[in-house]
Amino acid sequence: MNNFTYEKLHNNLQYLKLNTIEELLDNCLEIAARDSKTTMEVLDYLFEQEKKHREAAAIERRMKSAGFPVKKMLEEFDFEFQSSINKKVIEDLATLRFVHNA
Repeated sequence: MNNFTYEKLHNNLQYLKLNTIEELLDNCLEIAARDSKTTMEVLDYLFEQEKKHREAAAIERRMKSAGFPVKKMLEEFDFEFQSSINKKVIEDLATLRFVHNA
């Protein structure tokens, strides 16, 4: 890839606000060349990382906006301490399957 194409790619990533992809691109291209990854594998990985980063950032924004005093996640709940709560029921409710079944 020539220098002009490289710079243009980075400029486009910045313009489109694909910051995670821009951050990971150089290292990912090196690994792809070394490990003979296909273009589709590289693109899939980069976009998956961008998606994960945006989802995590969205959760952080919502938590901050909600004004919760502390950040608590379901994965952190101590079901052994509160034995009256059925872990399987809570995990099933967390999937929101009941909404789809309604």
